[in-house]
Order: sequence, then structure tokens, then C-alpha cells
Amino acid sequence: NKINIIINCSAKANVAQCETDYKNANLINNLSLNNISKVCRDKDIFLIHFSTDYVFDGTKTRSYLEDDKTNPLNYYGVSKLNGENQIISSGCEYMILRISLIYSELKDNFIKFVINSKEKELMLADDLVSSPTSCDSIVKFIYENLNNNKIFEKQIKNNIFHFTQLG
Repeated sequence: NKINIIINCSAKANVAQCETDYKNANLINNLSLNNISKVCRDKDIFLIHFSTDYVFDGTKTRSYLEDDKTNPLNYYGVSKLNGENQIISSGCEYMILRISLIYSELKDNFIKFVINSKEKELMLADDLVSSPTSCDSIVKFIYENLNNNKIFEKQIKNNIFHFTQLG
């Protein structure tokens, strides 16, 4: 069968592990995208890829825009940005979604950790700003755009989008 779209959900997303395991972070978040995007280019397959807000340094006082200068502060962000660049330079048709702090009911995540904690006090970083993003909203966005063939329209194709919840 002809494959029209690949949705790449793979990532080494444990930020702390990426700081000590450069090899696998680079392999999964960067080098694998060289292979995936070349297959997409050669077989005329549209690639949807999930990236991260970690491609920025977090110093901007307002929300980041898609064309803001990237400046990752850690190896996770570097590896994800390098992966984005693999896709862009490959010549394949793509959509990159930069997402932030994903949560869902089905998998362990920061939001569930806080809600389910039995501790009266939690020791957490107080210098991080993020907009937690529901996995359900990401799936709904992808589904609606695929279902309506919007994914193939020029304004979506070969573009990077920041996808987060409001707040």
C-alpha cells in the first residue's frame, strides 16, 4: 500500500538522561531523522514530527514565536534542534510541531505526579515556565487536519508550529 504520512512520535525525552547519554540522545532525536526524512522525500511521504520548546533558552519574557532565534541550553534541546534541521534540509514535505510538557491520563507525567503526590510539600524547580499540553489536544489537532486534508495545504506544509495549551 502507498504510505502517505508518517507521524514520528519517537524521542529520547528524559532531559536528565540526555545530559549523560549523548550517544542515544543524538541517535534517537537527531540521526534517526536523517533516515526517516530521506525515506519520506524519496517515497513522497508527508512527515509529521514532534519537537520541543527546549530548542529555546527560556530568556524571552513573552511567548516564543516560530521564527524566534533558537538557543538550546541542554543536550536534549540541541539534539531535538539538530533533528529539526535534518528534516528541513532533507527536502521532504513536513510539519514540525514544537510541544511543551505533555500530559495525559495514560502515562506518567509531571501533572499526574503533582496531582497524585501524597506529600504535603513538594520540592520543585521554581524557575521554569511552561504551558502544559494535553496529549488529547495534540491527537485531536492531527486527526482534524488529516481528516480535512488540511495537512497538505501550503500554509501547513513545510512549516514549524508551536502547539501548546493556553496559559
